[in-house]
Amino acid sequence: MVKAGAQPIADTVDEVLKLLRDRYGSNPGTWQKVEGDAERLFRYLRSVGAFNWEEITPEMVVAWCWTARKTIRGDYRRPVQSTARNRQWAALAVFEAAETLGLLTAGKRLIGEPIARPSDYVSTRPLTEEEAERVRAFADRGQVHSRRAVIVALALAGGTSTEIASVRKKDIDLDRGMVRIGQRLNPLCQWGWQELEAFLRIRTEIQKHQVLAVRPDLAPQRRPHAITVQLGTAIGDAGLRGRPGVSARSVRLYRAGRILRTLGLESATWFLGLDTLTTAADTLEHDWRTVGKTKIANHYRRGTGG
Repeated sequence: MVKAGAQPIADTVDEVLKLLRDRYGSNPGTWQKVEGDAERLFRYLRSVGAFNWEEITPEMVVAWCWTARKTIRGDYRRPVQSTARNRQWAALAVFEAAETLGLLTAGKRLIGEPIARPSDYVSTRPLTEEEAERVRAFADRGQVHSRRAVIVALALAGGTSTEIASVRKKDIDLDRGMVRIGQRLNPLCQWGWQELEAFLRIRTEIQKHQVLAVRPDLAPQRRPHAITVQLGTAIGDAGLRGRPGVSARSVRLYRAGRILRTLGLESATWFLGLDTLTTAADTLEHDWRTVGKTKIANHYRRGTGG
């Protein structure tokens, strides 16, 4: 029997990724990040001479967390503290999976000292009504029904950047004002409904299986980042850049907050694609224990929730 740690990493990558998919695959956005970081970690370890699990050291893992990565513009940039922290979390997920499979012992020690949150970190919050109105007003950059307006409309329909990147023309139901986001059918807001209707009326060349929010020639792995950048630019153009707690996620959280107030926590949980009521309540900073019965997601109506 091969002792724990002696197995070649390359021979066990598929097993580790399969277990990670089982653990994180229910959330497409999280899974894509975990899978991407895990594959980059494996490549890095191979490049620095760690071929067996027992050859991995904390110094290697910390160095990988802070390794510069090529950006969408083609230059290399050292990661910010939050990115390094996210990489460290992904490394821990890999080592925990390896431990479960008997490939490692005490994998947690390999991640080194925990990377702290930035000192100025503020958790993401939903947009206010005034901020949401400004984002909608500046979404199209003065162009007629731009792709950026489509991105904002789909974020207001509850999509993460990863989910928005996968929305195709055939996923839009303009008759009912609904859009398929991942595995769920979510309501468009009135503004988003109108933007998508006008966009599709003008862009007749888009086929039903084509994605809407990005150019079809953009590499799939780059699409979520491109969408996050567009949402950030819309927020910046609206004059909201630098406001505490405002990020690309604030757009979908704003709409989820409206659904929470009108339809209840169960519907908001479904809308965001989260696994538990507690996770949704924490995300929206809502004390669900003080709230009575909620209405279920099947009660969505045309235009409901803003």
